Amino acid sequence: MAHVVAVLDGKDLARDSMTCQMKYRTRRAETRRDRWMMGGRWHVDVLVIPASVKQAVPSLARAQAYLLPACSLSYLASALKSNIGMAQSAQPESVDERLKGRLNMPKPVPAFLPTVGSPLTVDKQAYDEIQQAPRVLVDEFTLPIRSGKAWEAPAGSIIRISTPDGPQVGDLNLWNRHNPRERFWASRTRQLHASHLGTYDRLWSSLPYMRPLATIVHDSLAWYGADQHGARVHDLLGTRCDPYIKAVLTSGAQYDFHCHSNLVRAVAEFGLAERDVHDVINLFQATGLDDEGRYFMNPCPAQRGDNIELLAEQDLLLALSAYFSPRASVARVVNVSLG
Repeated sequence: MAHVVAVLDGKDLARDSMTCQMKYRTRRAETRRDRWMMGGRWHVDVLVIPASVKQAVPSLARAQAYLLPACSLSYLASALKSNIGMAQSAQPESVDERLKGRLNMPKPVPAFLPTVGSPLTVDKQAYDEIQQAPRVLVDEFTLPIRSGKAWEAPAGSIIRISTPDGPQVGDLNLWNRHNPRERFWASRTRQLHASHLGTYDRLWSSLPYMRPLATIVHDSLAWYGADQHGARVHDLLGTRCDPYIKAVLTSGAQYDFHCHSNLVRAVAEFGLAERDVHDVINLFQATGLDDEGRYFMNPCPAQRGDNIELLAEQDLLLALSAYFSPRASVARVVNVSLG
């Protein structure tokens, strides 16, 4: 059981049943008039907090509602009253003191680490054998700069995306072929693996499906690591360029060959629309964050013949846009099945 405590401005510290009734009139009432059920597991109580309390406790000035462990409201009220004087008399720490207090923090541990039996733990030997197995060509095409294309890849096939003529960046979207609501989730993939992907990392799908769409089985740029500025390749920090931000930043300038636009046109033949295009993985893109946390892009390190290979874990629909930079070259996609 938990209490949702709504905090309002007022002169007295008390529960206001009339306010509660107005704000939560749709909730089913319990025996006590000022307490209302929310889904059978939550209670709503309204507290009127004097301005002096909100000034003394900065967090109260910012918040409108609090989720608290089950406790007596009378205890909460007395606790607030007893702490008002302490909050008013306490001397705030200086910035230097606050920073000094954080110097002894232990080295952070990644939020998600692979463990035995975890979906994050890949059988590298098995995936190496898959990557090295005999192949049968299913489809291939070359994608010119400033264009996009969508195609299908059955589960168990390998998609090889390469740069046949030199540096090129490709913005890639993925969907479950039979259900476009299940699509690539860039931010969750970034949390589960890293800001930039490499061999054995997986491209995860959106909620509520939450499963691998594809697994990277080969990356010819694995040697790149982090460059002198901290940039890495196969970027999940940024996203596709689009005409909307272009118009915002350049006083309404129009250009219709951004990667977003290319992807929208590419998926139309499969019955998808602009709302289906989502955050991408920027293949071959070298990016990072500078000392102030700002996003930057370094020149693409891919040369002729560099490539990345993905194993389709499901029947997929994919769409790729080739970058529009004048320095960019074409991209080549090869779909193969395992013989």
